[in-house]
Amino acid sequence: MNEDMSKLLAFQKADLEYRNLVRDIAGNEHNKKMRVAKKTFDAAKQKIGESEQAAAGAMSVHAAVSDGLGGWVARAEQLCAALAADNLGEDEESALLGELETLRASIGEWEKKLSQAKANADRAIADYRAAQESGKNAKAEYADAKVKFEKVRGELEKNLGTLKEKRDSLAAAVDKRLMDMYATLAAENKLPAFVAAMGDDKNPVCGACGMSLAETAKNELKSGGLCRCETCGHMIYKN
Repeated sequence: MNEDMSKLLAFQKADLEYRNLVRDIAGNEHNKKMRVAKKTFDAAKQKIGESEQAAAGAMSVHAAVSDGLGGWVARAEQLCAALAADNLGEDEESALLGELETLRASIGEWEKKLSQAKANADRAIADYRAAQESGKNAKAEYADAKVKFEKVRGELEKNLGTLKEKRDSLAAAVDKRLMDMYATLAAENKLPAFVAAMGDDKNPVCGACGMSLAETAKNELKSGGLCRCETCGHMIYKN
């Protein structure tokens, strides 16, 4: 193994340690709980806003329908009183009865709308209260998880800083061509990017996926000490 590859592998080791610690910090149980609680809180906050708008709209409809019904009921009472006076001609009585029937039908329909508006308002208020309770609980869960996460984060981030300094220092000494290859593979999430060939010189296999190498890759590995596995895409080096 040449010196350039040795430097690359030293960097790769440090980089993987750094990435693993970043993953561990992100995957810490308390950090996860914080993210879940924040998501729940944000959803509750949005629901509260939606519920407020729904309740306001329902109450506005309820008020408008109530006002309309009040006028129609008053008119229906006037018609009933006129009919009860028993001093109407046949045509006039018929006209009043027709108007009364129309009013009764309209009042029935609008009473249904009034009932629906009230039901919508009640549902919106219930959703608002449930969202408030959910948001309150989520806020408490977030605060609790944050306190617990803060207890471990300091040491984790201190180690992360140390690993980053080590990784960056090693990166400066790596051949640019190899570093570009590494960056490309890392972006493709093929880590470790460089793996040693397994088997013997005649029949080498990929150290990442265990598959035999194609003839072209074998020749590249034999002549240049490096090739890319056609099966998994990792770079294979001659150990």
